[in-house]
Amino acid sequence: MLYIREGRRLKGNVVLTEHDTQPAEGILRTPVHPDAIAICDYSIDSHGNAPAGNLNPNVMEGVFNRYVQPYQIPYRVILPADVDGLLVSCAVSATHVAFSSLRMEPTWMAIGQAVGIAAAISAKLGKALRGIPVEELQRKLHLQGAKTIYVTDTEPGDTHFTILQYFGTKGFFHELPEHENQPYTGPWIRRRYKGTAHPSIPFSCV
Repeated sequence: MLYIREGRRLKGNVVLTEHDTQPAEGILRTPVHPDAIAICDYSIDSHGNAPAGNLNPNVMEGVFNRYVQPYQIPYRVILPADVDGLLVSCAVSATHVAFSSLRMEPTWMAIGQAVGIAAAISAKLGKALRGIPVEELQRKLHLQGAKTIYVTDTEPGDTHFTILQYFGTKGFFHELPEHENQPYTGPWIRRRYKGTAHPSIPFSCV
């Protein structure tokens, strides 16, 4: 029954901010995070924390709500800056404003999936959590149907899902709109690999 909307959060070497949820300068999407482990698409939303002020008596102090574009969540925000051997899936390194969007349970579950896989990779390879190959983490996430970039025309199980997630996470689609009904990533992959026996290529060859 207890619902804690927001509490203390870790401070990592990277802090997710409102800027990560908004279109980046010069591109149509939010900033590129090549080490993305999940995505989020929920508005920046904070409840009031004090009585309404004189300027707007109908709105409590601290209330805000603003649209975001689907954005990437980098691996670095779940790593504390000064603590080794720890991954944090909920109280991530984020500002109050960014956390008001990221805090949704589906996003926490997606981050938690990445945390579990990252811990397994670390144990298997005998590498510190800061030193694991993030592309291997992303590959396993994509094979399990997890998304690290938002696209409209491919879903888990589709032929091109894993390869488009890979390229999209690297920023290949950041000059393409993400809310179009017309498919665009499929034609892109066909143009890119025209003449090959199969439009999808093994991850190890990327």
